[in-house]
Amino acid sequence: MRATACVALLTLASVWASAARAAELHAIRPVPAADYTRVVFDLGERTTYRLRAEPANPAALVPARLYVDLDNTKLGAGVRTHFSPAGGPMLRWRSIQISSDVTRVILDVPGLSEYRAFPLADPFRLVVVVHGTPRPVPSVPAKGPEIQTVARPRPAPAEPPAVGAATKPSRPFTVVLDPGHGGRDPGAQGVNGVWEKDVVLAVARAAERRLVAAGYQVILTRDRDVFVSLDQRATRANAARADLFVSLHANASPNAPTSGIETYYLSNSNDRATIRLAGMENHLERMAGERVTAADVSWILSDMIQNYKVTESLSFARQIQDGLTGQLRAQYRDVRDLGVKPGPFYVLVGAGMPAVLVELAFLTNEDEARRLAGAAYQEALADGLSRGIQQFAEHGMMASNL
Repeated sequence: MRATACVALLTLASVWASAARAAELHAIRPVPAADYTRVVFDLGERTTYRLRAEPANPAALVPARLYVDLDNTKLGAGVRTHFSPAGGPMLRWRSIQISSDVTRVILDVPGLSEYRAFPLADPFRLVVVVHGTPRPVPSVPAKGPEIQTVARPRPAPAEPPAVGAATKPSRPFTVVLDPGHGGRDPGAQGVNGVWEKDVVLAVARAAERRLVAAGYQVILTRDRDVFVSLDQRATRANAARADLFVSLHANASPNAPTSGIETYYLSNSNDRATIRLAGMENHLERMAGERVTAADVSWILSDMIQNYKVTESLSFARQIQDGLTGQLRAQYRDVRDLGVKPGPFYVLVGAGMPAVLVELAFLTNEDEARRLAGAAYQEALADGLSRGIQQFAEHGMMASNL
């Protein structure tokens, strides 16, 4: 089991040991994927914490366990004492008050192979990620919008495999398109009144049609005007065993003339404009009862970046950017290429496949807002997205895996 990240975080946690008021554990929220479960502990105040793993005891039919001890913490009256989430390696948790000021949560994780923890601030939360024996997650969650899935196998290869060659079951190449915002979160509003949530959904649907026609399986994280939390978006991509993840957004700037297209992959950044943009996108978790800042994501990145597909995502971002700018400049010569950039975007955290976030245009720019509201520009954007996705799927992925 690897717990190196926990050492640094426990050192950080000791700085907060002087918290004057006792914390209260208000809720425990699991976010399962097939091979890992993210568990969010909602706490009222900063506190220290300790993690301890215990191997399985087959003779006693006891699975591997992770003990999470929260110091100077009271167990809230509304917290479930035990719960079993649907899917993911964590089978169940139990929460108990082991002393007057220590709350313990026990996570049963068969095949526990890795665990890590990181804090989020304002309000204070502790996030624990456990990896173990994979367990499928239902593709349609109990709450939230249905996932639109259009399954169609890729076209057969031009030449059949040689006689006697090994074969294996094939599955469709799966692309998850994530129209940002939705429902009670409209995103940015254009100078012409158009909302970000509407234009990105229209572009996603148009790109879906093109990709399905090319033989890909396409999943939309939302197919109508509903709210989907940032956590759910990457989780759904993981549950579907997607090959690629593309989050679609429309930009905004205090500088009205600013225009152009830019594509991001998950990484830290010191660029002020990127941090401002990430703050705009990450704040959406407030809609789901959380607040995530760029600084929070930096904490996450310090631990997760080693497992994230940085090289593949960077290559994918370049193909998307080239596909979009190449397609649009054939029709709109003034389209600006703002390039590929790293950024601490929470929606990309935890994605188990190459993942990018695309800012399609600026709603605060009068010309681009007008174009975004029109079907012709939306179709052109969809053409560019489809082109970039197919180029990477058919050429870039093989090159990045050499």
